[in-house]
Amino acid sequence: MPNRFQYNTKANPFVNVSDVTPVSPVPPVTPSRDIRFLPLFQVLQFDSLSCIGSSNDNGTCMNSQDCTGKGGFISGPCARSYGVCCVFMATCGQTTRENVTYFVNQGYPKSFDDTGSCQLTVHKSRPDICQYRLDFDQFSITGTS
Repeated sequence: MPNRFQYNTKANPFVNVSDVTPVSPVPPVTPSRDIRFLPLFQVLQFDSLSCIGSSNDNGTCMNSQDCTGKGGFISGPCARSYGVCCVFMATCGQTTRENVTYFVNQGYPKSFDDTGSCQLTVHKSRPDICQYRLDFDQFSITGTS
């Protein structure tokens, strides 16, 4: 089969500019439909549902960055492992606005044998909150002397 492109050694290597016919530029080809790319990462958002942590503590299901950013600690997975069960604990002199927060004594889980008062400030997590519920896991006070 002969070569489609042949080099003519006898041709004049110089080209006269007047012999060249101008050609109009070829317009760029545009695709007939939009090209779409799938995102590399998908941002998952889900409602903050209650969950049970690995230590049997009640928590709130959220992503791990939100949990640590709000001062909680991760206590196992939730939402089919797309989220973490975040448990919040607060002690004397602290403030919380998380829906489920354990109010613990200083030095928890050791007992607190000191006398005096201990205060926790609770802010509404949403403006439509009109009451709070306190559940006591363990509570003891000393009698009168």
